[in-house]
Amino acid sequence: MRSIHDHGLRDDRPEHGDEPGRLVRRFARTYGPVPIVVLLFVAATFIVAVLLDRETEQRERVVSQQLARDTTETIRGRLGTYTEALYGVRGLYQTVGIVSPETFSRHVNSTQLLERLPGIQVVGFAERVRDEDIAAFARRVALEIDRSGLDYPPFGVHPARRAGERVVINRVAPDDRTNYAAVGYDLLSERARTRAVMLARDTNQAVTTTPVRLVQGPEASGFLIMLPAYRPGTPTQTLSERRANFTGVIYAAFKAPTLMDAILGPTPRTFDIEIFDGGAEGAGNTVPTAATGLVYDVDGAVQSVVAATAGPNGRSTAAPSNAQPTPADGFTLNRLDVPGRTWIVAYRPLASVLSTAERWLPIGIVLGGL
Repeated sequence: MRSIHDHGLRDDRPEHGDEPGRLVRRFARTYGPVPIVVLLFVAATFIVAVLLDRETEQRERVVSQQLARDTTETIRGRLGTYTEALYGVRGLYQTVGIVSPETFSRHVNSTQLLERLPGIQVVGFAERVRDEDIAAFARRVALEIDRSGLDYPPFGVHPARRAGERVVINRVAPDDRTNYAAVGYDLLSERARTRAVMLARDTNQAVTTTPVRLVQGPEASGFLIMLPAYRPGTPTQTLSERRANFTGVIYAAFKAPTLMDAILGPTPRTFDIEIFDGGAEGAGNTVPTAATGLVYDVDGAVQSVVAATAGPNGRSTAAPSNAQPTPADGFTLNRLDVPGRTWIVAYRPLASVLSTAERWLPIGIVLGGL
């Protein structure tokens, strides 16, 4: 039998697996080769634009993460400088023992500590007082204040509590009525401050409190960094020696918003930042709760961390101690070790961190291709 090719006729039956090629050839015969080239060029343009868009998103994430690390390091560096400044004040106590109110004030003012390191609310000293010495201590401090000529309020230990050892604030700087409210305050009357005092005493290291309400006012939320002092010339090598020779703590108190404005610049900023207390240093990151672990939030609306999970009864339950913080979309979390504690810094840019040219490059390629 003669085939169709024997009669010189065209075979339009599709070859196996060549359907796309057949369509292209038919399109070319009908419309010519130019539209095919245009379509291929447009398709290639869109593919390149999509790839560049993905690369731009990745670049945005990388830059945002670097900014988060840089911000964390800025906070770390400033807090380290504040802590070093406390060692300078401690040197005064380690040299002379008891420091008068006017000498303390003159020393802090002469070092220009508050001018060089804005963000500190107050620098002070809290003295260890045994229960049997409370009355004599109060008389001695009242006499020292009277002789100093400083405008301290009448001295008294507060708040009142049952018998026991106390660590009482009796020196503050700068000298103003807001800070004078702290004079006479017993640091061992409140749990967070007590833990910090005890840990500083036992380790001979600076220690940060968990978030606390400062005595300067009910709205004054912040934290303290404490550094222990010991009797001049006494040994502090062992735990028992440190406990026996402990005389009190030099401390700096910080209002968190004031501190962050000093470190990061005043609001409004181009980024959102939330800082949480993540637990004792070396204990590992825990998932903080906004109710108990929030150190700082610029807008009062915590958005960065999922801190609890729903229990079987529908109530929220605390996350396990070994859980890792879960950031909300757009936030980057970084660990920040401060003296004696671990903070978690949540950072999110409020606008693109890339230049206009970088952001518009994919769209420009599409428009140029069209």
